[in-house]
Amino acid sequence: MRDLLHAALVVTCLALVAVAPVHAQADPVALWLTQVTTQRLNAGLPPLELSPQLAAAAQRHANDLAANGLKSPTGSDASSPQQRITEAGYVAWTLDDGDPVIGEIYYVGSEPADQAFAVFLQDTPSVDVLLDPRFREIGIGIAADSAGVSYHVLTLGARPNVLPIFINDGAPSAVDPVVAIHLTNETVR
Repeated sequence: MRDLLHAALVVTCLALVAVAPVHAQADPVALWLTQVTTQRLNAGLPPLELSPQLAAAAQRHANDLAANGLKSPTGSDASSPQQRITEAGYVAWTLDDGDPVIGEIYYVGSEPADQAFAVFLQDTPSVDVLLDPRFREIGIGIAADSAGVSYHVLTLGARPNVLPIFINDGAPSAVDPVVAIHLTNETVR
């Protein structure tokens, strides 16, 4: 009986505790991937598949930029995009001249993630890289410094014999029972 009263008291106390509502925050990487997909589809290009290796290279550089206040494709350790991507284990397709099919672009700013992409799109050279039809995969890294400045790094690439397949152009879910399957091709050269 005493245990029953004790349990009832605990339940009553817990019921009286005010709990602040928790609001989900949008995942900035998912947000940027959605915006990249939209831009590529609008340009008649296929979406890009997230690559863990490219994401690791992008996050490494974003963390480095934020930690050191840099705005550069070169890391504080003098690393290049190609070096970071290779060290992350990504084996890119190589062109006839020996150059790998990889790219890296970055954006530094204080806008929230949902607004930063619109500002990023004003940089034509970055958009040209983003819309390069040779790329099939992407990595997105985002970091912030103590002043609230955010560092967004996108690494892009293509690997031989890795052909992403997209259902409904990469949509996270489908309501309609009719789906569209988008197959990428091996033409990179």
